[in-house]
Amino acid sequence: MRTVFFERYVDLARHGANSWLRFFLAFVTLAVLYVLAGAVFFVAIAPSEVWQTPEAFDAALATPLGLAATLLSVGWMWISLWIVLRLFHRRRLATVVGHDGWAGRRDLTCGLLVGLFVPLAAGFATLPIGPIPVRAEIALESWLLLFLPFAAIILIQASAEEAVFRGYFPQILASRGLASWIWFGLPTLLFAAFTGDTTFRSGKMRASWLPLPSSRSP
Repeated sequence: MRTVFFERYVDLARHGANSWLRFFLAFVTLAVLYVLAGAVFFVAIAPSEVWQTPEAFDAALATPLGLAATLLSVGWMWISLWIVLRLFHRRRLATVVGHDGWAGRRDLTCGLLVGLFVPLAAGFATLPIGPIPVRAEIALESWLLLFLPFAAIILIQASAEEAVFRGYFPQILASRGLASWIWFGLPTLLFAAFTGDTTFRSGKMRASWLPLPSSRSP
């Protein structure tokens, strides 16, 4: 059931350039920019020998720098989204944040709580079938230094996913008058395909177990 606030949110997309061609070009541009951002981040942090074997590449992803590159390649979608909105739809980034162009304190708090609870619940639910988490080989002092930067990076990464897959895509599709199962279901399938990528899933899983420092001294 659509609420008044949702209708206002969808109406923001109707005020911009909203043809199917523009949406298709925007979708392709988002995908290309994501791939380019991932390549730039990984090339910037990885020495040449990392690319020689899958094992070496996987080991590079397990480092703090590799995790940061993985997450920031997704967080870059904030910039990509701003580009496609201005270039193809001729509207502001704020139009995908909320019906009034602003995320209220209550909505932000609810989003943060959901973002905290869902990964924890999913992590525990997949323990019987997934890999057993192990404590990171990192001293408590180093973990404390990394915690706040990684918390900020994860917030950027998670909010970028939500802005694209729970904001931009449903908003555009709903503004075209499509049925609710389309504007809700299609972005959900795209999100599942996106997060099902092996490399991304691997890095994201390691990031979820980052708060397990070793109590041993280095």
